[in-house]
Amino acid sequence: MCDDDHTAPPVIGSSLVRAYAEVGASVVFTGRQCVLVDGVNVGPASRIAVAFHESTNDYLRLLCDDSWESFAAVCSPTFEKALETAERWYSGIGEHWVRTGFSPAEDRQHLEEYFDGGKCSFCSALPNTSKSMFQGHNAWICNKCVVELKGLLDESGDIIIE
Repeated sequence: MCDDDHTAPPVIGSSLVRAYAEVGASVVFTGRQCVLVDGVNVGPASRIAVAFHESTNDYLRLLCDDSWESFAAVCSPTFEKALETAERWYSGIGEHWVRTGFSPAEDRQHLEEYFDGGKCSFCSALPNTSKSMFQGHNAWICNKCVVELKGLLDESGDIIIE
């Protein structure tokens, strides 16, 4: 988590936070939000983050509690659309957005910290960009590298994996 309770962490639910806001007294929940979790319409959030999800190339409006734990996510095609929809749901929130402005290198560092070093030992892919990741003794391998390795073994004719 972050040192300041009001500051969002740089990564929430494996997505890179691009902007965040608290739903304070000057923000009005309009009730125009219809987000279902387990078949129940969730009420207003106390904090909202707009985050980029690398594997889908989508922006997510993350509805969060006071600890920045996301309890619902709604997809948006662009950052601007995510902010626009958040304003329809929470009137006045536009004045409270804090933009993160992290560089690609900082994003990578935040994700590596979030995944606690779990990345492919061959191509350096992180779990959020792979369908699956397998862990061995002090090593990880992603599904793409497994497929590539299988192809190399099949081509060599020495070993065939079925």
